[in-house]
Amino acid sequence: EAVEVAKSVGAKGFRLVGCTCVGQDLQLRGEHYKEIFAGHAGNNYTSEAVLATGAVDMVVSEFNCTIPGLEPIADKLKAEFDKRKILYSSMDRYYKGETDAFRDYPTTDRSNRKVRTNHIKMFVDEEVAYLTGNKLTYLNRLGNKDVIRDIEFALNNNNTCLDIELATVLNIFGTAYEVYYLHKGEFKAKVVDPMQGIAYKNIEGEVELFLYFYRKELDDVSKYYIDVYDEEYIYHFDEGFVQVAEPTKHYFDCVPVGIAELKNGSSDTIYNSIKELQDAYESALSD
Repeated sequence: EAVEVAKSVGAKGFRLVGCTCVGQDLQLRGEHYKEIFAGHAGNNYTSEAVLATGAVDMVVSEFNCTIPGLEPIADKLKAEFDKRKILYSSMDRYYKGETDAFRDYPTTDRSNRKVRTNHIKMFVDEEVAYLTGNKLTYLNRLGNKDVIRDIEFALNNNNTCLDIELATVLNIFGTAYEVYYLHKGEFKAKVVDPMQGIAYKNIEGEVELFLYFYRKELDDVSKYYIDVYDEEYIYHFDEGFVQVAEPTKHYFDCVPVGIAELKNGSSDTIYNSIKELQDAYESALSD
């Protein structure tokens, strides 16, 4: 029956090539379908090399035998996320007015009056107000008004403050993400800051993998979860990359994540430009 389906779309038939333990199982049963089974090609460590031949049209696997490329990339992304989070945590503190100068100001026998002057937040908020002060408008190069109407209709279902959130995160950290999804049939987007997520991009700047870190209410504060997005599925793990739920197939044919970045990332942020000046100013005003 499967051979007939393949022929109905123009193929001469199809072949099964075994890999991993599933392939070994096929090999044991291969006597019963010699016309289809093409042999065993390797284990789970050689699966990617088999795919690299370009001769394989479809991969069928159990979850524990999935091609190993996802896990090492996710592990490396998590390590990079942990490294970057040190800087991003400092940026977040300064936007909230929790500066090194205020926190570490020495206690003496004088009045110890400590002064906050949150210029970073002031400049970020002014920049955001300038960027989002006017409503965004869209133009279609072909003059198709229906496209514009569809875009505006889809975006009207989103949080009205979405652009403000995106611009604020971008100006604080130099990088911001938008995750796209469907909720009750409606297109939605949410802003994710780089303390919550990290993306793996190709040389064209397209997202190929995205890790989203989050906690659940009432869970222990040390416990968190990781959702891993690829072009087809969302994989659900705990902090040790142990699967906690079956993968969820999403609606999109690509990783449903957009990235906004300043040209030089965190180097172009207001934080990077005036952090030391703000510390010096607060220290000078305090007594």
